[in-house]
Amino acid sequence: FSSIVSRLSATVLQFQAKRVQRSRLMEKLSAVLREIAVSPQLAATAGIQARERLSLMHKNNSSVAEVLGILPEKMFKIIHFEFCCQHLAHPVFRCFHMLDAATARHTYTKCITMIVKGKGDSLFAAAVAATSAYVPFKGELRYTHDLGDSQLRQHTTLRVHGGTLLAEAALWCHWAHVGSAEAEDRCEVLVINSDLLVEGVASSATLQV
Repeated sequence: FSSIVSRLSATVLQFQAKRVQRSRLMEKLSAVLREIAVSPQLAATAGIQARERLSLMHKNNSSVAEVLGILPEKMFKIIHFEFCCQHLAHPVFRCFHMLDAATARHTYTKCITMIVKGKGDSLFAAAVAATSAYVPFKGELRYTHDLGDSQLRQHTTLRVHGGTLLAEAALWCHWAHVGSAEAEDRCEVLVINSDLLVEGVASSATLQV
């Protein structure tokens, strides 16, 4: 009898823990949707779909990508596109998603990922081939620009805040990083794969007219 009681108690505790996790995840999702300025109607729909998916969650995640990951794929793609549009301020991106939103949405889903870097983690190193550009949207990066190879080698260190496009040249040509970047603190970053972006833009019939 005591073993049955113990199992029941453990089951109740697990159920309560899962309820707390679900509640916290929903709070985080609401906070993230507010932070990235998702429209109220879209946020409400996302909340309904997230509740339907929470039964499949087994851990309490905290990054934007992980929290949004509780959404169904279709809703995730819609919010991912809206989020990218807010943070990609370069005129090329603005033209792309304004002139051909359907192709841009499909392209951004393929070419843009969200990553998390802990304090001191490297984002990229100098003299390494650059295949992506980067846009931090939470936290801060430290970028060290290498100004030369002479004995009087000099470096310039800059703090990079949200919205800055790093390694932009990688999107338009074959490029090697001329500096290094690492997380000043916990940092979340959009990573834009150059090959997949070019492939997506080239597939747009609207932009070819």
